[in-house]
Amino acid sequence: AIFSAFTAFSVDQVLLTGTAVKRAMTRRAFDPVGSVQLLVTLGKKARREGLLALENLMKDVDDPLIQHGIALTVDGLPGEEVEMVLRSEMEAYLDRQEDGQEILAFLAQAAPAFGMIGTLIGLVMMLGELEDPSQVGAGMATALITTLYGAIAANTVFAPLAKKLEQRSREEAFQGEISIQGCAMIAGGIDYRMMQDKLLSQLSDHSRGRFDEAEDKQAA
Repeated sequence: AIFSAFTAFSVDQVLLTGTAVKRAMTRRAFDPVGSVQLLVTLGKKARREGLLALENLMKDVDDPLIQHGIALTVDGLPGEEVEMVLRSEMEAYLDRQEDGQEILAFLAQAAPAFGMIGTLIGLVMMLGELEDPSQVGAGMATALITTLYGAIAANTVFAPLAKKLEQRSREEAFQGEISIQGCAMIAGGIDYRMMQDKLLSQLSDHSRGRFDEAEDKQAA
């Protein structure tokens, strides 16, 4: 099944699937509220002290997309260009994630098929030894085990991982859009209060409530 994946896709695509899976399993939690809070803080800093003041905060930003956006902003790129660069970066990343989803979905289909091929081979070998009835049961068990392995691999490894990548991609696309819009508005000199309202409008009621609670705690 893995060999067929290398046949159907490029070597780089298959090898990058492992990286995509590792990132999906270990990446920081989906937190659009945290991204909005960070962007509002950066917007306040830029409004009060100027864009160059953001350079001192870059080391404390753990979101690579926001970090890159702030670096571009400090370098003097206008908001439209910051948005264009970050959006291209995000689209390239999501394309790589989509490749990983396709490969894992392919393996989820291929594994049971190759398991069945293994079963057929086992049955052929078993039928060649019918003169010894005592071997029929063991031969049948050996023949069927490959179908079991294929079904287990497809339904406990490949298909769930493909779904995990799909879910992570949706989350990262949403959070990435917030980061892109926020960085572009900071670079464009938009007031942080207006930026806050626009970004919060894209969140759920529950997320907006979490943001308000965090703001109330900071104010207290």
